[in-house]
Amino acid sequence: MNASESNVLNTLASVLAITREVNHACVQVLVDSYHLALAGEAPDVVLDAGRAVRHVHLARTEARAFPRAADPWLEAVAARLRATGYEERCSVEAYSSDFEADAPLALSALRALFRTHEHE
Repeated sequence: MNASESNVLNTLASVLAITREVNHACVQVLVDSYHLALAGEAPDVVLDAGRAVRHVHLARTEARAFPRAADPWLEAVAARLRATGYEERCSVEAYSSDFEADAPLALSALRALFRTHEHE
């Protein structure tokens, strides 16, 4: 959550610190691409999370909109998730003024982001 919504756990780094301190299987990590950008965290912080990541929220940083093709920020976050071996689910947490048009484009973009990249 961003600092305007909460006064604790505003960065992925702080979530990781608490997760490691608690050290319990029921306390795991959600990566949210929009909040990473809002907090000014580099995509590499996702590498630090590693196998602790259990779910991912994705959105374009601009206007917290549905993902579309060729988004450098989402590509950077997805590359780090793939590098950690993340193969679980992700969801779009974004705004849309035309869900019927945005949803298929987002699905296509997410499939492209997470398809196997042999050169990595």
